[in-house]
Amino acid sequence: LIIYMSLFPINNDEEKMMELQPFEDAIASGKLNEKIDKEALAAFLTIYYCNKKQNKTAEKYAGMINPASFLEKEKINKNNISNHYYNLSKSLLNYFFKQCDDVESKAEPSANSKSPVLDGIPVGTELSSVINYQRAFALLNSMPDMFQKRNALLANIDSLQRGKKDLIVIPLLDTLINSYVAKSPKFGSKLFEILGKLHTSASESMASILMKDKADNMKPNCLSYFITGIARSDNYYKAITKIPDYVSSSSQLALYTVILKNEVLKRQMKNESGWLAMDNNKDNDWLSGAYENGENNNFVIFGDE
Repeated sequence: LIIYMSLFPINNDEEKMMELQPFEDAIASGKLNEKIDKEALAAFLTIYYCNKKQNKTAEKYAGMINPASFLEKEKINKNNISNHYYNLSKSLLNYFFKQCDDVESKAEPSANSKSPVLDGIPVGTELSSVINYQRAFALLNSMPDMFQKRNALLANIDSLQRGKKDLIVIPLLDTLINSYVAKSPKFGSKLFEILGKLHTSASESMASILMKDKADNMKPNCLSYFITGIARSDNYYKAITKIPDYVSSSSQLALYTVILKNEVLKRQMKNESGWLAMDNNKDNDWLSGAYENGENNNFVIFGDE
């Protein structure tokens, strides 16, 4: 059951309705079979009903989830199924962050507001949004390893940025960089694409600084992601000018190909929504360096093994 729930296709309009009433009745009556993880089932029901745009029902099940018991280490390591729990937690984390953005999008920003951030939460955020921030970070902090937390933030920032959720992307990016990346050069190369898509002088300067901390054998990969990000902001000329003079002719040609490939992919992409784009993203391939691998090359978050 947990394997199926972790692979549920998010935001798939063609997914059929499921008969879940027996599970819901069992949760409500407290008679759920002890072999079924209540926390994981509640997480799945949250995502399922959000997917079906039944937001009140989704919220009901979201309120039942205790992050600490949901990702309790001994439980999720049993039978070697931790990767399925992390796949499910990725989607749940995206649900919480999306709720934050949806609430903030409806609020009227004050004039010249700079949206300062306090403990990862933008000052002035509405109460319901604060609750979802707290839920999201409680879930994030319950992940036992630092690389899992970095990957979770990185994947969700990428997802939300693809879905044009800029109000939530900026504070989350601030949290990722200042709380995690600033303390260690161990982070996925996908961050360079995200910085490239921002296409500001500050993000470009930050990308340049962060790239210097990467191992020499990783720098070409990081540069490729950065150029990809700028190209995906539709600024092809700028992407070309950011290719350094010192790269070899073959590497230069490869980067030109990356820029051209972006236009082809853009024409093919029918759905830019954050969740679907994240789940269908080919960069989930661990060998690409988009996200970090775990200790001893044990890949336990996001994407297929």
